Amino acid sequence: MAKQTKRPPVDQVEAPKSRCRKCGSTERARYFRSTAQEYAGTDPQGRPFTHIVRRWTHCKQCGQLRVDRALENRAEAESPPDEGAPEK
Repeated sequence: MAKQTKRPPVDQVEAPKSRCRKCGSTERARYFRSTAQEYAGTDPQGRPFTHIVRRWTHCKQCGQLRVDRALENRAEAESPPDEGAPEK
C-alpha cells in the first residue's frame, strides 16, 4: 500500500480573465512587455495593493493591441540599512 503524504489545504480563488474591448474575446497572445509601478492603494473591492502592473498583448481573435492592467499586493522587500544608522 502506498504511503499517503499529507498536503496542506489549497485555496482556490477566482482570477478574472482580461477581455478584448473590441470583440469580447478572452483569448490573447503571450505578453511581450510589462512594467510595474509602485503605487499603494485600495482596489474597488477594498483589498490593498502595492503595485500597478501593465502587460502588453494582443487579441488572438481580432488582433487588437491592448494593455492588461493588474493591481498586485507584493511583499515588502527588505531595504538596506541606512549608512549612518547604528547596527542592531
